[in-house]
Amino acid sequence: MRKKFYFLFFLIIFLFTSIFAKETKKETLWRYDLEKAIFYALKDENLFEIQDLAINLKGSSLQESIWNILMWEERNIKYDFEKANLPEPIIYIWTTGEIEVIQGENNVFQTPYETIQLGKGVCKDYALLTAGLLLKMNYFPIYILEIEFQNDPIKHTAVGMVVDGWLFILDQNPPPMDPGTYYKHWFYNEGKIIKNINLYEINKKEGFNVLKYNLKVEDFKSLDYEPTSKDLEYIGLSLMKIFKDNFSNLNVDNRVS
Repeated sequence: MRKKFYFLFFLIIFLFTSIFAKETKKETLWRYDLEKAIFYALKDENLFEIQDLAINLKGSSLQESIWNILMWEERNIKYDFEKANLPEPIIYIWTTGEIEVIQGENNVFQTPYETIQLGKGVCKDYALLTAGLLLKMNYFPIYILEIEFQNDPIKHTAVGMVVDGWLFILDQNPPPMDPGTYYKHWFYNEGKIIKNINLYEINKKEGFNVLKYNLKVEDFKSLDYEPTSKDLEYIGLSLMKIFKDNFSNLNVDNRVS
């Protein structure tokens, strides 16, 4: 009787441990999948620890807030070249539901707070951190772009925000770029040709929602903003205001146009 009791007891413990192990592995699947990482890392309960930083970096406008975030990341987060050289993760899910990481086990998504604590990350970590800070500043919708190249198997991840009706790409370092300029940046500066763009729209208007779209490359390239004389005039007036606000001893010379 006692042997039967011990057998049943250890059987229950074994089954519980096996189920728990499988559930734990399922929960960590977000570490290897962008869509799952967005759902996990950007939910409000997982952004609590970056709240103070978001408050400190929030500016008087969306444009100022974006600039503050990118400048802070440039100064405080280093690009993790060691992680960038790791192989892309390959995941196999068995019929039992068990998850096996075949390669790239350490090439994982980090939460925004983990990236701050480590002080380093790769493009996908920068993207989640930028998106997380913008969400905590109560800006939405936010876009995360998953970019594939014709001549490089490694994907790239960046954030997009709409400013005054134009989509701008926020990618680790300032300045933000419109899609056309961003496409040319990759082509001329990095020698890479963008072939496909998956776009995830993150919204908090009615709960936490994520929608996935596919952007045609030609449409992406066509969003190429051309500066006009009005833009130059606006920049001039803005600079004048900055000088007036910060250097009260200077006087305007009206002969200088």
